[in-house]
Amino acid sequence: MFLDEIKPLVDTHTIITFDIFDTLLIRPYVRPTDLFLHVEKLEKQPGWAKHRRQAEDAARRKYSQHEDITLDEIYQELSPSDAAFKQTELDLECQTLQPNPEVKQVFDYALQQGKRIFIVSDMYLPKEFLTEVLHKKGYRGFEKLYVSNAVRKLKGTGALYRHVAQELNQAPANFLHIGDNLKSDVRRAKEAGWDAVYYPSVASQYFAAHPREKRFFKQNPSYEASVSLGMQILAWQKARMEETIQPYFYRLGYTVGGPVAYGFARWIEQRALNNHTPNVFFAARDG
Repeated sequence: MFLDEIKPLVDTHTIITFDIFDTLLIRPYVRPTDLFLHVEKLEKQPGWAKHRRQAEDAARRKYSQHEDITLDEIYQELSPSDAAFKQTELDLECQTLQPNPEVKQVFDYALQQGKRIFIVSDMYLPKEFLTEVLHKKGYRGFEKLYVSNAVRKLKGTGALYRHVAQELNQAPANFLHIGDNLKSDVRRAKEAGWDAVYYPSVASQYFAAHPREKRFFKQNPSYEASVSLGMQILAWQKARMEETIQPYFYRLGYTVGGPVAYGFARWIEQRALNNHTPNVFFAARDG
């Protein structure tokens, strides 16, 4: 268990900091950017995900004097019709983000030990929004969230770590940071004088234990595969932490039946759209 491994380090530091994405919170997508495709499908706006990615690239070039950008700056690069979906993106982030039970154990343990807890993240999403999401997902008791777009400093450069230590007027050796990125969460933190622990993302842990599914996604990197596997990864992590084994037919339905039914329904939908079929009727045996 990760908690057992990290307890001695938590005990010997006064301040514990956590990364958010793929650490405290996890998404039901193998690729995080598939959330944009999810928005595209919900709003029935073909091509929107591509425009959203291009807008972020354009904003980073436009505001290159800053280490990070805001969500508003990204949406300023979109057309008015595309920009209308900013709230959809935020709502979907809040809906799909789920607490990671393994790291939640560490968070709760640090609280019980009276440690000062801060959240430190590289992200364009608004600080107020992220704070609200963390509270909704069960993370309460941390003193402050430091997010890169609010102070224009990144963990990836090490500047955000130095900013946090300076603002709190604390020696770097007092900090222990936990995150899933070897460069920005571990290497840069240690270069700033902090102690740091690498937490492999849940997806990478799942694929290490399930090489067949890893091969499948490599060969079929579609949105549907990303979501189907993402849901399985969430369920796997929850069951692993609860040390429960779901009934066989539950697992069969979750891992096989559901994805097959979804894929079949999507195939029918695509065929109907391609053939300009105005109506589709389903006849059930018990109907």
